[in-house]
Amino acid sequence: MPTSNTVQVTTAVNNNATTILPADTTTLKDLFTAGTGGSLVKSIGACSNDTATVELGLFWYNGSTAYQIGHVTIPAASGATVGSKTVTVLDKFSCPATKVDNSGNTILQLLAGHKLQVGVNATVTTAKTVTVFAQGEDFGA
Repeated sequence: MPTSNTVQVTTAVNNNATTILPADTTTLKDLFTAGTGGSLVKSIGACSNDTATVELGLFWYNGSTAYQIGHVTIPAASGATVGSKTVTVLDKFSCPATKVDNSGNTILQLLAGHKLQVGVNATVTTAKTVTVFAQGEDFGA
């Protein structure tokens, strides 16, 4: 069986964010698009100024189909007021099929052209928003 001693290293930062508005209803929105050599997603967080709890789904899109890979509950006003914390979306509890790096951090590797998308189970409250952000790195092509 052939083996490879090639080490894959990241070559560029790839960060993105999207805001879910009431007009978006339950439509999925693109959050993160992998680079031409694939990407490593290192963190995803969400904050909301909604007065109601929001149920957020995380989806992996392979170019033709979106598959739900995680789900997290975002309490009202998470990360939007003093003393409230932003919710970690990419963790072993909300996305159990993810990998863990050597430092114990949850990570997600994406192939070139694949995306992460997010969506809510119910329309966000009028005049409120949910913002989701992803931080990652691209591999060299």
